[in-house]
Amino acid sequence: MRDDSRVLHYLRHTHGTGVSYRIVTLTAFADGAALAATRERIDDGDLAALSGRMDGLRHDVTAKVLR
Repeated sequence: MRDDSRVLHYLRHTHGTGVSYRIVTLTAFADGAALAATRERIDDGDLAALSGRMDGLRHDVTAKVLR
């Protein structure tokens, strides 16, 4: 298991505040190689099945890479 990424924040909007049922996560990676390794795990590795199941539950996904 790699030790170069962390979920920093997990935010869930409260029902009745407008944008209900929205989840925001903020994840940090040590470097570009750590991000690439995680993408590989999601695309073809041990996280692929979980990622597929989670994608089936989503209505929309927006991702941004901040530097």
